[in-house]
Amino acid sequence: MTYNNNTTNKRSFKHLNIEQRKLIKQLLIDKMPKTKIAKLLNQS
Repeated sequence: MTYNNNTTNKRSFKHLNIEQRKLIKQLLIDKMPKTKIAKLLNQS
């Protein structure tokens, strides 16, 4: 049996740069809710 896991749909993921990743890490350490972090960075 073969499985077809290929897709032709383009992914719309937006990658984070290193500064954004560092900011997220610090905000999580400071116990900021993930929803607020996402709004701050305009990311889902």
